Amino acid sequence: MSVIGGGCANVANTTSATISGGKTNVASGAYSAVDGGDTNTASGGISTIGGGQSNTSSGYLSVIGGGYSNIASADAAVIAGGRVNLACASGTFIGGGGGNQARNQFGTIGGGQYNCTIGDFSTISGVS
Repeated sequence: MSVIGGGCANVANTTSATISGGKTNVASGAYSAVDGGDTNTASGGISTIGGGQSNTSSGYLSVIGGGYSNIASADAAVIAGGRVNLACASGTFIGGGGGNQARNQFGTIGGGQYNCTIGDFSTISGVS
């Protein structure tokens, strides 16, 4: 059973998906959740989006805290916030900023703008 707590034009259409509120959000991954915001999609299994706008959490166990147009497409990828960030490798983390890309496994970008991890386990503290 899926649950929609409120909002407008939200869709929770799979096993135990939850949308707390907001508008035009989609929770289509098993056990996925969208807490609010606008036009967010949690399509990975056990994926979560806290809020924001136009975010996509499609990896298994992926998380987006908020922000705008962020994509967490790999397993256990996390984006805390920011805008237009991409976490597309397993176990990656982006703290915030804009235009950052965590492309290798377990890469970390603290923040800043237009940073890109190049090797597995690489870290960028947040310069741009």
